[in-house]
Order: sequence, then C-alpha cells, then structure tokens
Amino acid sequence: MNDKTLHIILEEKNDPPLEERHSGLTVKSLDFQDITIRDFPVRGRETLLTFKRRRWRVGDSEILRRAINLRAPGTRLEEEFGLFLKADS
Repeated sequence: MNDKTLHIILEEKNDPPLEERHSGLTVKSLDFQDITIRDFPVRGRETLLTFKRRRWRVGDSEILRRAINLRAPGTRLEEEFGLFLKADS
C-alpha cells in the first residue's frame, strides 16, 4: 500500500474441497493461482484485490480447485458503470 494504491490480498485456506470418493487418498497442496482485480476506489486510492487460489493433487493424478465466482452471473459492472458516469456528465 502507498498513498495512491490500496492492495488487499485474500489467500484461500489450505482446506481442500474433498468428496466421499476422495476418502483414503493422499492430498497435497500444490501452488497458488493469483487473480488481481481493479476495484472501485477506496478513499480516493486505486484499489487492487488479489485472490490467491489454491490447487490440490488428490491421489496420483486428480487436481482439485474450489469453484469461486468472482463476478455475479450476467453482470457487466464495468461497462454499465461507465455508461452511468457518461450519462451523468
């Protein structure tokens, strides 16, 4: 964080989304996939949200990821917000 930017980092817990079919198999945390989103300003600062998503290996081959939607289905917030601002000026 500096005077112009607020950077928030959210890291997924090491809690794999296991199902019954995975019982008895070894689970290993692999790595992170970083997704950064530019969000609306907070107190005049550019706001960056970084989501650090985990991956796990179950058994010898299967890779697991948690399904996390970062945007509501059917929304196009940035374009709509831009049109709103354009109409207001």
